[in-house]
Amino acid sequence: MKAAPKPTNAPTDLVIIFDTSGSMGDRLPAGRKLDIAKAAMWKFVDALPKSVNVGLVRYSDYNDCGAKVVSPIMKSSPENRAQLRSAIASLRAYGNTPIGASLRRATELLESSKGKKRIVVMTDGEDTCNEAEVGRASDEAWKKGIKVYAIGFAFGALPSKTLRRIGIYKDANDDAQLASVFADIKKSLEREPGKFDEGRRDPALAETPPVSLKGKSGAFRSSGPHAGKLFKTLQLNSSYEHRFDENDRFTVLEHGYHVLFNEQEYMVDKVEVMRVRLEEKFSFIYGGVEGFVFAQDVTVR
Repeated sequence: MKAAPKPTNAPTDLVIIFDTSGSMGDRLPAGRKLDIAKAAMWKFVDALPKSVNVGLVRYSDYNDCGAKVVSPIMKSSPENRAQLRSAIASLRAYGNTPIGASLRRATELLESSKGKKRIVVMTDGEDTCNEAEVGRASDEAWKKGIKVYAIGFAFGALPSKTLRRIGIYKDANDDAQLASVFADIKKSLEREPGKFDEGRRDPALAETPPVSLKGKSGAFRSSGPHAGKLFKTLQLNSSYEHRFDENDRFTVLEHGYHVLFNEQEYMVDKVEVMRVRLEEKFSFIYGGVEGFVFAQDVTVR
């Protein structure tokens, strides 16, 4: 097998969604939630690589369910980072919790991005405006190639169920945990390789299996290395979310062999995959989300 080209170090455009709902004025042992969040966000912004360009969106005003752009996506520079810190410092705790609307606004800011697209949303509560919009907005973001990191801040013993639907989710119940989550996100942004370009796959490795499963219905297996994962590309770190089980159904759109790119060794391998479209279920509308699954990790009838 021939080696695949190394991924390019494309810039990353990141939009931070900051919770400015009224409950952010509540106090924790270490201080007000808003002040704790600001301090963690300042450190996060300061530590981001120079290749990351950042914008800032906040929640609505008091009687509003929209989202406000505090800062557009700005090229990385000391001056722009200082301006962003000032914008974070100016935030106040008041208003509603329009998570879905904020995701849509952040997605709009990333529409023209040519590099990797990322959103970090930090919130201390569920959507108080339109909970169903959260799922629809997160699916739209995913279909546009946007990875979303969601932080549930100070949810206590009952972590968010809604936020688990929108991307890579972690809970943080105090200042130390919040700082740790931001540090993890920073590391993830630093080590992300460029996405594998399927248009450059080796044609000799892309043939169709003798028996095609196109048009068949399938489900995720309960065990296996990739059970329950839907992939936007064929790289293992680009999975949509670890949320699918045997009750989640899909329809096979395409069935064939593709090249899997090993980001560590820059080697390629032929793997049997299927491009699938998720079906709807009552608890969450996937809206026709598509992706790839490994044939060995699903059951097709």
